[in-house]
Amino acid sequence: MNKKQVIIQALISLFISLVVLITCFVSNYFVSENEAKTSLKTYADNISSIYKDENNNEELLLSFENVLDLRITILKEDSNHVILDINNIDNSITFEENRLDEFKNNIDKFYYKSSLTLKSDVLYYVTENNNGYLIRVGQLRSEIVDTSLYVLLIGSILVISINTVYYVYLYKLYKKNFKMLKNEVNKLSDLVTTDPFLYEEDGFEVLSTLIDDTRKLIISNLDALTFEKEKIEYIINVLEEGIIVLNSSKEVILINNFSLKILETKKENVINKSYKFMLFPPSFEEKIKELDEKDHIDLVMKINNRDYAFSFSKIKNEIENNIIYTILINDITFINETVEMKKEFFQNSSHELKSPLTTIIAYSELINNDLLKSDEEYKDANERILASAKKMKELIQNMLYLSSLENNVHKKEKIDISLSNLINKIIDDNKFKIKDKNVKVNLNVKEEKVLNIEENDADILFRNLFLNALNYVYKDTGVIDITITNDKFIIKDNGIGIKKEDIPNIFTRFKRSDEAIKVNSEGTGLGLAIVKHVLIKYNYKIEVNSNLNEGSEFIITF
Repeated sequence: MNKKQVIIQALISLFISLVVLITCFVSNYFVSENEAKTSLKTYADNISSIYKDENNNEELLLSFENVLDLRITILKEDSNHVILDINNIDNSITFEENRLDEFKNNIDKFYYKSSLTLKSDVLYYVTENNNGYLIRVGQLRSEIVDTSLYVLLIGSILVISINTVYYVYLYKLYKKNFKMLKNEVNKLSDLVTTDPFLYEEDGFEVLSTLIDDTRKLIISNLDALTFEKEKIEYIINVLEEGIIVLNSSKEVILINNFSLKILETKKENVINKSYKFMLFPPSFEEKIKELDEKDHIDLVMKINNRDYAFSFSKIKNEIENNIIYTILINDITFINETVEMKKEFFQNSSHELKSPLTTIIAYSELINNDLLKSDEEYKDANERILASAKKMKELIQNMLYLSSLENNVHKKEKIDISLSNLINKIIDDNKFKIKDKNVKVNLNVKEEKVLNIEENDADILFRNLFLNALNYVYKDTGVIDITITNDKFIIKDNGIGIKKEDIPNIFTRFKRSDEAIKVNSEGTGLGLAIVKHVLIKYNYKIEVNSNLNEGSEFIITF
């Protein structure tokens, strides 16, 4: 933008203002004319209704001679002689006019005419009454347009004045802002170049070029910073100790993979959120609060049967002149316990992933070594690989879902769910498996139960319980009885049952009895662990009654 553009902008504003003013003038004129026509017709109709003969002349004179802007003329319908003429400017002046033809040709019409007596254009209206008199009423055009002309005059003065002030203001604002902008341009140019004359010209074109050059410089620097940041994050994440950094508001601004592993959560669940989202035990929160008064605090804390040493420090951030909090975490569990826990973890993982992974690898090698000869063999191999991959995916999803339940993350909105409708849906989803095993399923709804629960939690809770019963009942003789009351859900089967000593372990992840593995080798060992954590989440109680080879009964109390 330059001075010429400022002037053009001001002229455009003036032009628009004048167009609006003229529009207002024309509109005002037509409104005034319509109001005048309405008034003239009203006067004419009133006079027509009361005027009977010349005896009414004096009455009309008394009524209307003070209405200065109104002229009234009355003729007999068969004579050109004026019977009554009110508000003539000069009654001594007479003119020979053929008023009778004029009146008759304009009955019930409005028309303009230059009045010979009034020496001005007049708006007339003519009517005829029942007594044979032609009555014409008129009003000077000047009376109609006076208001409009007044609006035009005052409006023109205001428009010109306001636009002049606006132009002066716009110009000064432009001059002031451009001066400030020029100063910023000079500062920016110092970042981009050492040439003092490269961005010397005025105008926004130079500024645009400068901003583009600055953008390129910033992008280049950001790329370099991003690379450095990635290197630092890599180093932090490979450390065998936890690192957590909180800002002055005690929000997590840095957390490494070791810490996330301890928390059994993901980075996005805690980063840029209050430290409380890390869901550490209460003793952790107490130490964080103590940092307001101390610079360093140590704490040993057990998490998931492991011992960790926490080192809390308060550090002044010299760059941003504020406080940050650092937390270093070291695993100090005894070596044999660490080895045992790792051993158990790998055993469980290998136990669940070994079969599908072996299948995928075996058939992949057959395909890669071109050992399959027919299309049917390739199709069968692909189907087995896909089935194994789906099983691994299901296992991983169950592990993630179980982790989210344990850490109380990924909360969704609770809704009201009819338990009987949900059970019917689960039964319908498994109708082919029920038919294949030739199992009988009985649903007894004694009282309708509505649960206020997250939809996914409800589905996975009751689906796992149903599948647990369906998987371990005997083919052809299996019976599953489901009972729903207002405060209980009961599912009972006549399947393989559970040993008394194994019942306390059935809700532990990856824990499956030998009998269960024999009957259903495809199980993940996570179903009842998920059931347990959903029950904890909603404070439901569960009771298990079972005898080996006699079946099992699970009772949930809401």
